[in-house]
Amino acid sequence: MTEQTVTLQPGEAKVVTFEAIPHEARTYHVSVNGLSGSFVAIRIIANLSGVVTDAETGSPLGDIRVLFWGIGNAWTDTRTDASGRYVFEGIEPGTYVLRIFEPGYEIFEGVVTLHQGDNELNVSLTPLLLPLANLYGVVFAGKKEIYIDNAKVTIDGVTTYTNASGNYGFEEFFGTALPPGTYTITVTKEGYQTFETDITLREGANFLDIQLLTVSQGEVNILGITINTSPPVVGKRVALSVSLTNQSGVTASYHLDIYVDGLRILSWNGTLLHRQGSNIGAVFTPTRAGIHTAKADLNYGREVLTKDFEVFPA
Repeated sequence: MTEQTVTLQPGEAKVVTFEAIPHEARTYHVSVNGLSGSFVAIRIIANLSGVVTDAETGSPLGDIRVLFWGIGNAWTDTRTDASGRYVFEGIEPGTYVLRIFEPGYEIFEGVVTLHQGDNELNVSLTPLLLPLANLYGVVFAGKKEIYIDNAKVTIDGVTTYTNASGNYGFEEFFGTALPPGTYTITVTKEGYQTFETDITLREGANFLDIQLLTVSQGEVNILGITINTSPPVVGKRVALSVSLTNQSGVTASYHLDIYVDGLRILSWNGTLLHRQGSNIGAVFTPTRAGIHTAKADLNYGREVLTKDFEVFPA
């Protein structure tokens, strides 16, 4: 309560002024010797808005969480709209903290003093420097004596081409490096079979050399399977061979797997000239008598030939 004592002489008048600081928005009543009046204290408010953008591209960032609190007070939050705009309304003027945390960006935290009415604070978030993986290698045919130029190498939609020496690279210098992770790499070149495999890239330098196999234009490249040990006996080494011939019309690279009863006993890679043949030998030691099956698999299932043969007791 505020009081003043005023002494007046007969016929004298005086204006009495009171000053008070309201602490909340409501109606206040004033009374002087039975005379009364009132006044309404209005709440003074501030609004805060702004746009959140990417510091590098300038693009607005939508659906970003924005935290806001007065020093020592509880926080509130909102999210940016599609245009990157956030809004806090109906705030008492004063000093506040604004904080924005978004994965992939540096954390923003700033102190802002709000005055009555509209206030604006635009924020540019700085992208984090993510670790990158580089990949290098050479694309070749045969036993690295044929280097393939202008082969198309693609990882996760990013494409490069081999140079005259068959070298390729996905690297930071050219803007083609990738975040560490597992990717599918695909290599294509006319006249060769498409190569595709998964590769896990780690931060820094990674290396992968790739062998391409020539597309076969002939109908038959495996001529036959021969059992060279007669008779095959349990516990004794048995020799067999697979006869190949290149009927593709060009020098071609081949990959051959030889199996006996589903167990691979030999893998072979080689290059043959047109119409050149080769006998690929392998050995195994049978552990049981009876019928066994040998299988020749050329170029990962492109051509397959099987042969049954009998092994006799020792």
